[in-house]
Amino acid sequence: MDEIREVIGRKAALLETGDVKAVLSHYADTFVEFNLAPPLRQPGDGRDTAPLEAWMANFEAPPRREVTQLEITADGDVAFATSIDCLTATPRGASRGTDGGTNASTDGDTGTDGGTSTDGGTGTDGGTSTDGSTGTDGSTSTDGSTGTDGSTDRGAGTGTDRSFSLWFRVTLGLRRIGGRWLVTHEHESVPFEMDGSFRASTDLRP
Repeated sequence: MDEIREVIGRKAALLETGDVKAVLSHYADTFVEFNLAPPLRQPGDGRDTAPLEAWMANFEAPPRREVTQLEITADGDVAFATSIDCLTATPRGASRGTDGGTNASTDGDTGTDGGTSTDGGTGTDGGTSTDGSTGTDGSTSTDGSTGTDGSTDRGAGTGTDRSFSLWFRVTLGLRRIGGRWLVTHEHESVPFEMDGSFRASTDLRP
């Protein structure tokens, strides 16, 4: 159990270093991957660094991943683990200014200088979120949080901090191969609202 716990913890910690090869060294050469991004199933190739490198290029710096509520069950050379993880990152190109300049967000919304969103909606300052809700200056994030300068975010970031924190569910399958525990299955998900909107519940906290 301790060895598996160490593998999962080390894999998460390595993400923040940006060392893609080191992260993938904890995966089998081929593995099943269902992560948060489309498509329904990603090609799991532990030897191909390109997909993870492309994903990490979306952020100003390598994301930080926190593993919580980790539970492990193992029998022989097979194990599975569940956890609630938190990903914290800053989207590339996001502004940190508070002087009313443009604040680029991941949904196309901007700050108090009259920016627009990708869905064409406008708030009192010209910016809205994808769910149509507005803050005191007409600009919000997809989870309803509002920045003081009219910019938006997708998680915990507000004001001058454009970072977000996303909590999600994780299930890992592992096998002991050549004496090492390696990830052979990885499934990440967030719930979605059952009210007909199908909106991802990205504002949940444990």
